[in-house]
Amino acid sequence: MEFLLLGSALTNSSVGFINKKLITRGMTAKEYFYYVTLALVPFSALFFFIYPFQIAFSFTAFLLLIASVGVRALNSLSLSSSLKSITPLTLSVYSTMAILISYFIDVFIGAVSFEILQLLAIVIVVIGTVIIALKNITVLKQVKLPVIIRVFSELLKGYLAYFTLKHMNVSTYTFLMAVVTTILLLPVTKQIITRFNSQKMKHATIAQSVGVVSLILSNLLAKSSATLFMLNVPATLIITLLLSYIIKKDVGSKPTLLELIGSIVVVAGLTLFSILSI
Repeated sequence: MEFLLLGSALTNSSVGFINKKLITRGMTAKEYFYYVTLALVPFSALFFFIYPFQIAFSFTAFLLLIASVGVRALNSLSLSSSLKSITPLTLSVYSTMAILISYFIDVFIGAVSFEILQLLAIVIVVIGTVIIALKNITVLKQVKLPVIIRVFSELLKGYLAYFTLKHMNVSTYTFLMAVVTTILLLPVTKQIITRFNSQKMKHATIAQSVGVVSLILSNLLAKSSATLFMLNVPATLIITLLLSYIIKKDVGSKPTLLELIGSIVVVAGLTLFSILSI
C-alpha cells in the first residue's frame, strides 16, 4: 500500500505541474477539459491489458458512473479556473482538510474500523498541512469558491470511486468515465470540435500520458477506502515540495522553512498511518 500511495503521489504531482503549464498557455476551461478527456480514452483502454474489461452492470452502477462523470467535470473545471491564480503546491494543501471527514464517514459505512492511533495519524497529517499553508492564507482568500469546490469534489470523487468499484474494475471505471464524458460533452463542445487545435491536443496527450497512471493508482486506493484516496493529497504535497526545488518557476518560490517543517510532520503522520494499516 505504501508503494501504491507513493506512486500515486508522484504521478499526481507531475500532473499538477503539467496542468499548470497547460492552463497558463492560454487553454480555456472548456478546451482543457475537452482535450484531456479525449486523450484519456485511448490511454485508459491500454490498461485492459492489465485489468481486462469487467463490469457487473446494474442501474446503481449506471447512476454511480454518471455521478462520477459529473464530479470529475466539476473538479476539472474548478481546477482550470484556480490554476491561473494558485500553484500546484497551494492546491495540494486544501483538500487535505477533508481527510478527517472522510475517516469518520469510512468508519460509519464500515469501510474501516475506528482506531484512535489512526485518527491521531490523520490529525498529525492535517497539522502538517496547516503549517505548510500558513504562507498561503492570502491565496486562499483570493479563490474561496474554487477551493471549496475542489475540496468537496475530491471527497466525492473518493466515495463515488469506492462504491462504483464494487461493480467494475479500475480500468473499466476509468475508460467508461472518459467515454461517457466525451459523449456528454458533445453538445457543449461543438465550437471546440470545429476549431480543433492539434497543438492543444498534443499538450493534453502529454498530460494524460502521466494522468491516466495517476487516475488508475488513485482509484486503486479508493477501492480500499476514501481515506486512503484522500491521503494521496498530502503525499502529493510532499512530492510537490521536493519537485519545487527543481522546477522553481512553476511553483512560485523555493519551499520555506515552515513548508519543510510541515512536510516532515506530514511524512510522520503518513508513515504512522501506513504502519497501522498493515
